[in-house]
Amino acid sequence: VCPHNVLVAEMNTIAKARLAAKRGLPFRNRLLGRSERIGQLGSVLAPLSNFPIQNPILRWLGEKLIGISRHAAFAPFARPTFRAWFQKTGEPLAVGHRKVLYFHGCASNYYEPRVGKAAVQVLERNGCRVIIGEQNCCGLPMQSNGEFRAARAYARANVRKLAPYVREGYVIVGTSTSCTLALKHEYETVLGLEGEEVRLVAENTYDFFEFLLLLESEGKLDTGFH
Repeated sequence: VCPHNVLVAEMNTIAKARLAAKRGLPFRNRLLGRSERIGQLGSVLAPLSNFPIQNPILRWLGEKLIGISRHAAFAPFARPTFRAWFQKTGEPLAVGHRKVLYFHGCASNYYEPRVGKAAVQVLERNGCRVIIGEQNCCGLPMQSNGEFRAARAYARANVRKLAPYVREGYVIVGTSTSCTLALKHEYETVLGLEGEEVRLVAENTYDFFEFLLLLESEGKLDTGFH
């Protein structure tokens, strides 16, 4: 039994990074770590780009050549992306008591725009002025593979992009818990980022349901959805 406050997952990730530095990473890991790049390319070519991940012969070939299991589940690429949909909606529909920057991450943007759309609708229903702002992949796919150098570059870019919005009074809300935890916790504890902007972003980032609970605790949560 581990004593309290032992960050086991973080220790494992750091150990994995040290092994990767010594032994190197296979092409498969580097490829799968670039979820943003894959999403950008796949969404542009969708629905044609969904054919390779649904074709059993090509999946078998990918398993033999790259090492990606032919049984692994892959979400289909979406077109248009969530950002494209959001930008077409124009200005935020609600100007209320809170300003929210929605951190959509790679999943909602390239694979499941319906999640982002639903999140925006719920937030606006609760009187939030929602923007998406400048953001990029949280870097967690690379971090999980032990590519800390690449992950830090993505993390620093996010901090640089997001901190100005926080200073303008926005809170950051995301529907991908792994993304929000990266912003809130792992940029500091795993990747070793430091500084006032890192803390500013971390202290003002919320998981979507965490944010809804905050609204409920203040008696401001509107659950009258249709």
